[in-house]
Amino acid sequence: MIVCLSDLHIGAEYDGFSGVYNSEIAKERLNGYLNEIIAIQQTHKAENCYTVILGDVLSGSIHKTISVTNKENVIEQIKLACELISDFVYNLGQHFKSVKVYAVSGNHSRIDPKKEEALLGERLDALIPWFAKSMLKNCPNIIVNDEDMDDTLTTFFVRDKLYFGVHGDFDSMNEASISLISVHLR
Repeated sequence: MIVCLSDLHIGAEYDGFSGVYNSEIAKERLNGYLNEIIAIQQTHKAENCYTVILGDVLSGSIHKTISVTNKENVIEQIKLACELISDFVYNLGQHFKSVKVYAVSGNHSRIDPKKEEALLGERLDALIPWFAKSMLKNCPNIIVNDEDMDDTLTTFFVRDKLYFGVHGDFDSMNEASISLISVHLR
């Protein structure tokens, strides 16, 4: 079973015409998602779980408009995101024979607000799998992968099929971009 986590934007808070969101709601939604995953796992007797963290787990502060809507500062966002994701993966481990975790970073966690000037490897999302690996090191059925070439692309195999994960902030959704990715994976 492949489980995707993306764009949680932990730390963001708003209450407006388009809805309500905050870190407590993020936690509730993660718990609801976990319950849905467990129900699917039980229905289909899935043994293995491949969890893919696809970026923007935290809200970050790359723009002033984002900073003013954040309830927690970036440090608190990282702490909370690390805790929530580690707990989520631990709970998956209670229901699956094995859990493998793969991750990429999103654009909201970059340190420099200017996309053109941001260093590729300096995205705070990268701390989440590092923390989860440390927290879950005594869980023999959970493996957090940290062997990707960089933090923008991850690959993994499920039943001899190659899958890849990206956040997408560097990619255009057109035929040329998809062809370029497939060439690099050969």
